[in-house]
Amino acid sequence: MSEPPESSLKRTAEPIQTPVPSQRARTEAPVTPTPTLRTRTNSWWSEWSEEEIRMFARYYGRELLLVPAENRKDELMRLVRHGIVGMFKDGLEQRAKEKRQAELAKEKAKKLQEELEAEATRIIEAEELTEAGNVSIESISPAGPVSLTPEQRVIFEKVVWERENVMFTGKAGTGKSVLIEAIARAFREKGLNCSVTAPTGLAAMNIQGETVYRWAGLGLMQGNIADLIKQLRKSPEKRYNWLFTDVLIIDEASQLPAQMFDAMDQIARDLRSNFTEFDKSAWSTRDDSAVMCSQDQSRGIRLRDVPFGGIQLVCVGDFFQVPPIDGYLLKPGKNQRANRKMGVVDANTRPPDYLFTSSAFKELFKTKLRLTVAHRQEDGSEFASMLDLMRTYAGEAHTADRLNKYFAGFVGQHEVGKEVVHLCANNDSVSWINKQELIRLDGPEVRFVSDDYCNPDYSKEKCDDYLRKQIRTDAVIRLKPGAQIIYLRNEHGLVNGHLGRVAFLMTRGQYAKYKSDFNILHPLYQYFRDAGSSIKHYVQAPHGIEEALRIQFKQPWSYYFAALMEIDNSYRDEGSKQGETFKPPVHPGMNTGLTVVIKVGDKQGPMSNTFFQVSVSKITLCDNTKPKKDHTGQEFQPAEYPVICSRTQLPLALSWALTVHKAQGQTLRRALVDMKHFDGGQAYVALSRVRSPEDLRLCSFILPTRLIHSSVHEFDKTIEDVVPYDDDVPYDDDVPYDDDVPYDDDVPYDDD
Repeated sequence: MSEPPESSLKRTAEPIQTPVPSQRARTEAPVTPTPTLRTRTNSWWSEWSEEEIRMFARYYGRELLLVPAENRKDELMRLVRHGIVGMFKDGLEQRAKEKRQAELAKEKAKKLQEELEAEATRIIEAEELTEAGNVSIESISPAGPVSLTPEQRVIFEKVVWERENVMFTGKAGTGKSVLIEAIARAFREKGLNCSVTAPTGLAAMNIQGETVYRWAGLGLMQGNIADLIKQLRKSPEKRYNWLFTDVLIIDEASQLPAQMFDAMDQIARDLRSNFTEFDKSAWSTRDDSAVMCSQDQSRGIRLRDVPFGGIQLVCVGDFFQVPPIDGYLLKPGKNQRANRKMGVVDANTRPPDYLFTSSAFKELFKTKLRLTVAHRQEDGSEFASMLDLMRTYAGEAHTADRLNKYFAGFVGQHEVGKEVVHLCANNDSVSWINKQELIRLDGPEVRFVSDDYCNPDYSKEKCDDYLRKQIRTDAVIRLKPGAQIIYLRNEHGLVNGHLGRVAFLMTRGQYAKYKSDFNILHPLYQYFRDAGSSIKHYVQAPHGIEEALRIQFKQPWSYYFAALMEIDNSYRDEGSKQGETFKPPVHPGMNTGLTVVIKVGDKQGPMSNTFFQVSVSKITLCDNTKPKKDHTGQEFQPAEYPVICSRTQLPLALSWALTVHKAQGQTLRRALVDMKHFDGGQAYVALSRVRSPEDLRLCSFILPTRLIHSSVHEFDKTIEDVVPYDDDVPYDDDVPYDDDVPYDDDVPYDDD
């Protein structure tokens, strides 16, 4: 830690009010005289440094221009001492503004403290709740054991103790994720290899797992099954999961297509039917190798005839929510011909590729159970009841009337200043909202341009189409400090779907210099930007800033002041320069010397509230239909395929607005929902993301015209509600014991 300058120590001991520059002085061109301190040995301002005097000279630059050069030193002393040019007026206004800001900050801190106390009270009360449907404190704290409700315990025992393949479902907020955590922990404590997966990165993050594609080691599993198996045979590392997973849990399984599930079944049967082949190449490369035995070899022959080669499966999901991508949906109120003409199917045509239509699913899951008690919303409340109606809405007129009447009261906006996530049906709406929110932020945009490669063997139209449709990162990413973002890669501890904000746009040198001070610099930077105040006006720290922001300075204020000025100036200079003469870069990131530092949001897993420097990553699309080279006999080098195109870019996108697919499985603090173009499952998912009706607002309420396919309603009839065990029913103390019935001593006790 550097020592504070001597002048700062003297000012602390002798409080002198720092003059505030007049408005006129701040708007005029600065003048920088260079007075000397040597002749002012007894003056009060002899304790100020040369840099501080030059700062005052810039403040009073206009006034100093009006006097001869030889008199400017005395004029500057007079201006500083007596505060001419509106010192008192500006000073009072500045102090009043700082006081108002401090009061607002205190109110905000007080409100936050009240919310924290309320949350603490809720957790303490949760310890004492034992009725069905209540979750105790252990399930809220990920560090402690999970305490399950009676209906959750039924499923837990069937999966963990009876080792059944179980598919369970439930409406939003019924505790599916809590139950997954409990099951996975129990299996791992028993020494079993339990893999927790989900179709999307965001859903996987919620359950602290990985995507099913990463677990499989096959990317998006493009190509025929024979090629996929061949690819796995050449990579023992990727094959390890298939062979030595005891239990596979798939959350949000409703988004998994049946065709893919059947393919996974065939791959598992094929690979697990021959453990000996795996032994030839794998164990010599792993430190944690296990000893192969004859039991494994004989067991492998039998596993070909067992679903998933004997892996125990637990599938979790709600088929009334978002269906598999590109699924067909029913549009009510139109005849079959009209629906076909509009590209929509009716109940008599092929439904979406729902998981429950899979052959492997039908063979695996004889036990299908439904959780019934909601925890996200208050069970039995009108809000929860209306969400249930929306979930199963099939176009009935009387249901439509009830839904329209109730949700019409939600149309409006949240209070200004509160963080809200907009939920939309498509990417076009998401892009427009994100663009508008970025414009609202102070300062210029900084553009980060991608480096794209297109294989000349493929047409430019095909490459452009792939880049546009199959690569999520944009060619040009526009950012400002404070921009709300979503991370789009699984790397460095972050996953596809992590939410956060841009903390700083800074040079790499500044990152290396100040990264240890981010916990103090970031709240200060955010405070000044939110207040709409220029940092340069705060030569002295605002009164009460440490208490208001709950931080503690480790350096003198001058250190943080200089750091913030340096970082902000670099960002604004780069943004202004790009706005004047912007040219596409030759290489990615070369159009700017700035690097992006994000702060991961709260409730985002182990990386929550951490700072992260984002680096560019390369995404490559290959033509899996045309093997380029087959490395026969080389175990660790799978077949190569020709590259169609690639993009090197920051793995970021703005996230003030999200599609419903990205929001599924999330609990949002506040949501603003645009109901236009929603399907039935999307509407229910969007409306059920919040805990209470106060956290939900609608742009307008429009009932979906495309509904969940009738096959989902038929499948739902095959699922049984969970019935808690009898020992979970409390003893009724109100039933008196009948003392009038005599005990018959003549009846012998039957020892048999």
